[in-house]
Amino acid sequence: MRSRPITTALLAGILLTLLIIAAAGLGWSIEWAVRVGLLALAGLLVYFLVRWHARTFAYECPECCHKFSISTLTDLISPHYPDKKRLRCPACHKRSWCLEIPGSAVPAEAESIR
Repeated sequence: MRSRPITTALLAGILLTLLIIAAAGLGWSIEWAVRVGLLALAGLLVYFLVRWHARTFAYECPECCHKFSISTLTDLISPHYPDKKRLRCPACHKRSWCLEIPGSAVPAEAESIR
């Protein structure tokens, strides 16, 4: 079985190739198809980086010190600084700038925002 990054890269390459073949069949220019394909690959890269970040890091509420994790979508759209993110704590329900902590510091049974 292949590792996930290799499988993802292989799938992205196959999709880009199919896009170029489809563009040639529809009469589009190959340049246009490559640009659209690269834009799609950039979107995939952003998605996988944000997903990795959401799974790797957790947050701590400055009000009640509750530790929690967040979903990929919440990680993508929440305002942030390099070491903190504006989130609503699932324990005290206050919106504040929560400190980013390693995900390993959060117990497995800890609450998460999904």
